[in-house]
Amino acid sequence: MVDSSSKKKSADKSRNKKRKVRSSEENERVSEPAQIVSVEETIQYTKDEIEEEEQGNQNKKTKLTEGPYRNLELISSLQKRDIDNQRKLELALEYVNSWKCSDYDGGLQIVSDSHLIKELNKWVQSQLIVDQRQGALKCWEIFKFCLEKSLYLQVPLSFKQEKILRGVSCVGKNALLVLEKENSCILSENSEFYSYVFDSVTLLFTSHGRAFSANMDVLSSTVRTMVDVLHKVYLVKVSSDKAGVLLIRLSCLIFEYFANFLRVHPSPKKVFPDFLDKLLEPLLSLLVVVNKQIDGCNSTSTQNLLKTVEDILSYGLFHSAHVKEFLSLQGTDMVTGFRGGAEMSNRSYCVRLFERLQKIISEKRISSLGCVGELFRLFVVTVKKQKGVSVLSEGIKMTGEIGVLQEIEIINTSFNSNISLGNARTVIDSTLSSDRLDTETSKAVFDIFLWFIKPLKREIEIYNESNLEQGVMLLDAARCTLEATNKIIAGFMHQKVYLRTDDTSDGERLNFLKGLYQTLVSFSSRILHWLSGLDNGMPVDGVRLIAKEIIVALGSLLEIEYEVAGEDLVILWKIMLSYLAIDLPVTGSLSSHVLHFGCQLINIYSELRQVSEPIFALCKAVRLFWIPDSKACVKSVTMLLCFQEFRLAVCKAIKNIPEGQASGFIKQLEKDVSDSLVWMKTSSLKGKGGEFGEPLHTRSKQYVKLQAELLGRALCEVYSILLDNLAVTTGNSIVVGNSIQDLVKFLGTFLSILVRKEHPEVGEFLSYVNGQSYSSESKTSRFSASWISVFFFRIYTSCRSLFRELISLMPPEQSKKASKAMGDLLTAYSGDDCMERAEGYFSWIIRPSDSPLTVIKSIEDFCGQETVKSCAPLVYVMHSMACQRLADLSQQIDSYKFLQQEQNNMTLTDDDTSSLIVKEIKTLRKEAKSVTKYITKKVKMMSADVCIISEGKEQPATPEDDAWDLCILSLNEYSLPTAVWYLLCQSTDIWGPHATKKKLKMFLRLLFHIFQTRAISSGKDFIKHKVGKSHNVEKIAPYEITIELLHDSLFHEQTFLCRHLPSCFSDVLKQSLVSIFGGSFPGQTDINEWKVIINKLEKASSIALNRRHVADNEVLSMKPDSLCPDSPFMKSTKEVLACRSLLNLLAWMPKGYLNSESFSDCATNLLNLERVLVVTLLQDQDELQVDSHYELFRLFVSCRKAFRCLLISFHGASGEAKQCSISTIFSGNSYAVLWLWKSVTALIQLLPAFPEEHATEVRHLSLSLMDDTSYTLSTLTKEQFRLSVSSAINNNAELLQELPISDGLSKNRSSGESDPSLGTWMEDMMKSLEKHADTTKASLKTVELDDLSSLVTSICGFLWGINSTLQSYKKNTDEHNLLVSWLSPESEDSKDSKLKLFIATSENFINSCLHTFFVMDSKDLSLKKNRSSSDNASFTVDILIDSYERLLLKKPLSRLLKGDNPKLAACVRQLLIGSSAILSLKRQIYSGSFFSSSMPVSIAISQYLLTEFTNMVQEPHSFSYICLDGVVKYLKVLGSYVSKKNSLKNVYARLIGIHLQAIGRCISLCGKEATLASHDTESSTKTLMGQTGSFKLSTGHEWNCLNEFRDRLRLSFNVLVTSKLHLETAIKAVERALIGVSNHCSMGYEICTGGPDEGKVSAVVAAGVDCFDSVIESVSGRDSLPTLQKYIQRLTSAVFNIVVHLRGPQIFYSKVTCSSGDICPDPGAVILMCAEVLTKVAGKPALFQLDSSHVVQCLRLPAALFQDFCYLRNSLTSPSSSVVSANEKFTTAGSHLCTVDQRFSVDLLATCCRLLSTVLRHQKREIKESISILQYSASVLLCCLVTRDMESVDEKGYYTWEVQEGRKCASFFCRIYEEIKQQKDVFERYTLHFLSNYIWIYSGLGLSKTGIRREIDEALRPGVYALVDACSEDDLQYLHTVFEDGPCTGTLKTLVQDYKQNYKYGGKQVL
Repeated sequence: MVDSSSKKKSADKSRNKKRKVRSSEENERVSEPAQIVSVEETIQYTKDEIEEEEQGNQNKKTKLTEGPYRNLELISSLQKRDIDNQRKLELALEYVNSWKCSDYDGGLQIVSDSHLIKELNKWVQSQLIVDQRQGALKCWEIFKFCLEKSLYLQVPLSFKQEKILRGVSCVGKNALLVLEKENSCILSENSEFYSYVFDSVTLLFTSHGRAFSANMDVLSSTVRTMVDVLHKVYLVKVSSDKAGVLLIRLSCLIFEYFANFLRVHPSPKKVFPDFLDKLLEPLLSLLVVVNKQIDGCNSTSTQNLLKTVEDILSYGLFHSAHVKEFLSLQGTDMVTGFRGGAEMSNRSYCVRLFERLQKIISEKRISSLGCVGELFRLFVVTVKKQKGVSVLSEGIKMTGEIGVLQEIEIINTSFNSNISLGNARTVIDSTLSSDRLDTETSKAVFDIFLWFIKPLKREIEIYNESNLEQGVMLLDAARCTLEATNKIIAGFMHQKVYLRTDDTSDGERLNFLKGLYQTLVSFSSRILHWLSGLDNGMPVDGVRLIAKEIIVALGSLLEIEYEVAGEDLVILWKIMLSYLAIDLPVTGSLSSHVLHFGCQLINIYSELRQVSEPIFALCKAVRLFWIPDSKACVKSVTMLLCFQEFRLAVCKAIKNIPEGQASGFIKQLEKDVSDSLVWMKTSSLKGKGGEFGEPLHTRSKQYVKLQAELLGRALCEVYSILLDNLAVTTGNSIVVGNSIQDLVKFLGTFLSILVRKEHPEVGEFLSYVNGQSYSSESKTSRFSASWISVFFFRIYTSCRSLFRELISLMPPEQSKKASKAMGDLLTAYSGDDCMERAEGYFSWIIRPSDSPLTVIKSIEDFCGQETVKSCAPLVYVMHSMACQRLADLSQQIDSYKFLQQEQNNMTLTDDDTSSLIVKEIKTLRKEAKSVTKYITKKVKMMSADVCIISEGKEQPATPEDDAWDLCILSLNEYSLPTAVWYLLCQSTDIWGPHATKKKLKMFLRLLFHIFQTRAISSGKDFIKHKVGKSHNVEKIAPYEITIELLHDSLFHEQTFLCRHLPSCFSDVLKQSLVSIFGGSFPGQTDINEWKVIINKLEKASSIALNRRHVADNEVLSMKPDSLCPDSPFMKSTKEVLACRSLLNLLAWMPKGYLNSESFSDCATNLLNLERVLVVTLLQDQDELQVDSHYELFRLFVSCRKAFRCLLISFHGASGEAKQCSISTIFSGNSYAVLWLWKSVTALIQLLPAFPEEHATEVRHLSLSLMDDTSYTLSTLTKEQFRLSVSSAINNNAELLQELPISDGLSKNRSSGESDPSLGTWMEDMMKSLEKHADTTKASLKTVELDDLSSLVTSICGFLWGINSTLQSYKKNTDEHNLLVSWLSPESEDSKDSKLKLFIATSENFINSCLHTFFVMDSKDLSLKKNRSSSDNASFTVDILIDSYERLLLKKPLSRLLKGDNPKLAACVRQLLIGSSAILSLKRQIYSGSFFSSSMPVSIAISQYLLTEFTNMVQEPHSFSYICLDGVVKYLKVLGSYVSKKNSLKNVYARLIGIHLQAIGRCISLCGKEATLASHDTESSTKTLMGQTGSFKLSTGHEWNCLNEFRDRLRLSFNVLVTSKLHLETAIKAVERALIGVSNHCSMGYEICTGGPDEGKVSAVVAAGVDCFDSVIESVSGRDSLPTLQKYIQRLTSAVFNIVVHLRGPQIFYSKVTCSSGDICPDPGAVILMCAEVLTKVAGKPALFQLDSSHVVQCLRLPAALFQDFCYLRNSLTSPSSSVVSANEKFTTAGSHLCTVDQRFSVDLLATCCRLLSTVLRHQKREIKESISILQYSASVLLCCLVTRDMESVDEKGYYTWEVQEGRKCASFFCRIYEEIKQQKDVFERYTLHFLSNYIWIYSGLGLSKTGIRREIDEALRPGVYALVDACSEDDLQYLHTVFEDGPCTGTLKTLVQDYKQNYKYGGKQVL
């Protein structure tokens, strides 16, 4: 005690001295006189200074010495009283720092380190209560050191709990002082301090938790301090800073300890009062703050904080010891309890909590009021845990908004802590009843709910009677009260406290919920009243927040029990519409909640099959809804009906209306339509003055206009949605049709006045509707007329569409009657019955009736053009009516044409009938042209800133303004053009045949114009982004409509429209080029100009090559003269991109309608564009930026690609006209062809060094450019040879004079004359190529690789053009023989042919290049070349088998697959393609053996590269596939040669082996995406984008390298297996691969099972499956099939063996765990391939007869694969602890678990279903003996269709499917049932077992206990009905007996009724 007293005095003196010094310093800063100090103060200061000096001298004497007494000295110093605390801290810190030195070992000590740590720990705990930050920092650092060393030395420590916690409180108070200053810099300086504290507390609680205990007072004080700190942290927004995060984490530690303290406290009732008085309100206030942060914060620390605060409240208030007492409270005891009666004394403990909560509510303590509702959820969770019922995870943030905006997300959050022992992981299964409390407990919890909710309800009732006298405070209090109410209701809902079926209170609980609902509804009316009082500057946002809380509360109550709303839903819709009106303009929060509440209301009643109630209540609410601001009124209704999710909910609900209710639904609709029209007549008179029949001007004009607009905009929209989405079937078609006729009959009483043939009157029609006189001179009358017209026209058009659908479903007799009633005889009658003209559009209303155009014109005349324009929906509806009428006219015209044709074919024709038909056709065509003129009158060609013109006024085409959501009532003046454009593009086949040529061209130009304009404005190439959006969700813009139309293949089949497509495109392209390059863009270019261009291009190319060796000034002097008078003027990059988009469009667009003129124009424009681009790059290369170079180069590549596609398409069909057009461009103009090669060479040389983001793409583009050039030259060569051969065969006199063959005079031709087998341009081209090849050959070691690649590309183009020509002729035909004679060196008449000379030169050049680059020593090769031709085969065998040539290859070849040298890779590819061209030519020319000089090295390179590719462990670089493409091309040609030579059997086997290895490696690289070629063909759809070159560029400009390479390998393999000669060799190789044995060693087995990674196979085994599929597809014919049939049983057995080894649950994962370096294929992908192969084999019984055991295995296969799938899927949601989850089963050491591949699982199940249905169809005999196996597999697959809750986050990504995927699987499974029905003679009585299994699972009696979802079952029903049809009446009665009473009996009964009504065939009706 003395020691502590002296220390206290010393500290006081020090503080006093410092305080005086600080005061003195402050006075100095304030003023000069303040520096005077009194004498007393000076004396005191002197004394303190003397004492401190003496103390300092004493401290200086105290030092730590090195040696064995160091520890003793430190302990002694800490215990001495004459040393101040500051010096003791320094000594202790010196000791701590010495331990941090790496070379300090302490040495031998008299006092052990353990004892020192104990003493140091004991001393430092007393020093933790320090106000100064620096001192506290040192203390906590020392304390942390003690804790760490105690763990290291295993020394038990003692703790002074009170001092440690007070120290933490001091830290919190220090933080509060810093946070008060709101200075982030100061706070960040304290980060180190907070870090020491956090680490120390963490060590204390985790390692010494048992030794640490505290009392309630100290803990609660510390917790309260930390609560204040957290308040400030979030208030000053530093929660994401380092210091803020540390403070939050420190608080979490304290809170966790406190929560654990409360949980294990032996007497929780003793701590309850202190907790209630001191901590309840602060914690609730903190919870409010944290809840606000958690919404927009993903911080783990904040989420953990929320969790710990909830734990404190749970254990402090609702301890497990308290739960029983809480549950004993009765709801009727509330009044007594609050009064404190004697009978409540034993429960006063619980009542006190509610008294405190009531006090918080009544006193409106806003800071903590908002989270009062959270306590109820915490209480329910505690009760459920105690009762052993599964609950939602404790970490979930429960707000009232959940359930309105979205379903609750179930999140498993486990906050791992060694302190908190109560965080047990809960098991979730929302589909089972394990989360429900028993009845008694539920009743008790409901009573507690009353204790919580009633005070809040009374408070809301008080607010309901209040006005806004209290101002903003009242708004805030009301909002917090509602927020607390929402949280209670949300917890009540999600914890499933109340279920109507469990309510035993005789409706008492439901009545209370109804009362609460009515209170909220009543309060909502007060909200609207408050709005009128917001004139004193109070914020409207407060009212909006209250309205939002009311909407959330109402939504939660409806989720709990829909009957709380009663039968009056109108009030709810009025509330929603009113709230939407007060949220205008939309702020987001309130509107979003209101709109989602509307969706929720529709969905609730849709599930109840009572959707008509909310929909027609909405209509009534619209009629009753009125506010003074009519615009806001209309906008609020429009906002609701235009909300896409609301529309989708309504559409889905309408489609799900039961079949039997559809007719009644239409009758309700008719009644509501009647009520709406009555409302139009009477409603406006009520309260507005005037009597019925008064003139219109006496009414409120504003209300009249509002009525009309709501009728035509809102009510009409609802009715149209109902009619357009009503699902009708054959069973209800008649009754629904009768209801529709009644509806139309009712409408006809009004419409007949307007559409009658004689004296139609618009005013009379409107007067009849409204009951008032209308005049066209009145603006109100015109406005009302437009909307009333919209109402009637829309309903009528919807009725017509629905009735036509019904007619198609009716029986013949009824359909004729209905069609006659409608006046549309063509729908159901034959042509002979329709000789009289069909009725008009409005014949359903009245006969005779006016045409739609007449009616439209009368409306326009009455309303006026301005009114019609302002009513956009009216314009669209009139266009829609016109399109319907035009479709009718087209149908009638086609019918009359058919009758006319039939009569012309008859021998006896009636002239009167023929003339009548001609007359009718003429009349119909006249009306059709008039209607078409009306539809297309708004289509005009516009400038770049407009897209559609409306009556001569330009409208801006901004994407934000003109986008349309496909909702008619949302149309305005900006979106109307988009809607009309959409209508036109959707109906081109309707109006196109009747439009004029001018209109069609205008439409097409506008089509291209919109496409190009959007590309300019956005800067994107839209042609590569096909519109795939769903129109139900997104808005559409004109450019999206345009692109979708351009991608539509049906559009390109419309001859009447697309015949103008080429000319229009040519014009648009020309305009685009002129707009970019201005007047400098050239027109036609003559030969001389091309010659000048080529010469200067060669000069510029040489300059570019010398750039690296010449100084800049010399380069400038060498720059060529301008190639054009003026340099082209370049526009912005966006315009260049738009032009490129046009060119890409030209590249893939079908060109079947291309004529000579348009081809010539387009080709000329493209060549001129290329010339201008190259000129620009040449002249301005020093001024252009890198990005400009990049864009211009891309434009050039697109131009060349478009030219290639244009040329190939134009040459698709041979014809004289087309040949002539080619001649006009190229014949006699060799420079234009030479440009194709020269421009590429020069352009690539001129490219600058691009940055990394462009370099890779430029390299790919360069390769694509070379390929396009090669294809172009190949096409030109092919066409030239075809023309020459054709002329020679046809004895063309001009050509025969110079033919080198078959004419003796040709022998005298001099060598200087042109070769008649060549065109002039071809001969000049070959001369240039030969010259350049000779030059390059002389300098191969220094040649530029790009230049060489360009040269070889051009040579390849010529060679493959010759190949293609030769292959196009059949052997031994005159054309083939003539061309061979021109090419064969054996023909002595053509020895001097320049063509043969060019081929020989090319071969030598390619051979030289290959040897120079890749062969180290060619001496041995030169010896082998001299061998005779008869020995060539053995030479090739040496290369392939002995790998002789591989030893001579240079190192650069080994780096190609690593992507190190892409230029060399491209060069290798081109050289190999050239070699393949020469090999192919020689194979066709020579009948026997031959030798090609490039064969040895080409074969060696190909073998080496493929072998290296196969052996690579890492994934190859994308550039490596460039050279591999050339390899496969060469091997394909080599294989076609080898497969026909008997002597090359070993070579053939070697090639097969190489292909197997390469294909297997590709399968491994593909992973889960690996499939068979047939799978790709079946699952993919052909699109217009499919036209590609050798290597395609995908949307992101990345190479689709792997898939391309794999496809080429398959093609090459198919060439090999088509050989009849060596087929057995190929099949044996495939068999060895399937078995898993190597060709050279049979000991190695490449199929294994078991182990941590489950089964696996080698890549060759997977390739065997793929090649087995190729063999099945390729082998045919009598000679080949027997060979395959001999091995089919063995091959099939091998496939089953693979499946047995690989099957297991791991196959479904997206990525299977595997060891490092493992290159095995994905097991799942291999199994899918096996299943598809087996399906294919089983589907060809005529070719392959399966063994009975194989059939049984096919039937067993689906169950073997999917039995684990179903089991594990159940285990994820099953509460049983015995079931192992997927995560536990497959997570092994060194591996990570991936989610299930959804796409793969669907594909595998679909394949298994196909396998079963195929076996059922083709293997009947074997099935009869294995029905039980089939039944088991079908049962397993059916169980897979049972899906879990899709909303659950825990289940997503695991074994479950979305609804759409489930429907797809169900449609495949349906085929099994349908096939069983077809084979019912085989199954006999066994069919009922399949049906019973379905009923059992559907009724929820399967493993999952959930049943099949309705959406999935709908896709399954056709198959189920087929099963019912296959069962006899006795079978069904037997099932009924077996099921007895239960859910299955009801299911069976309903199923049989539906079958009889919808599916059963009733026999042919006798008419």
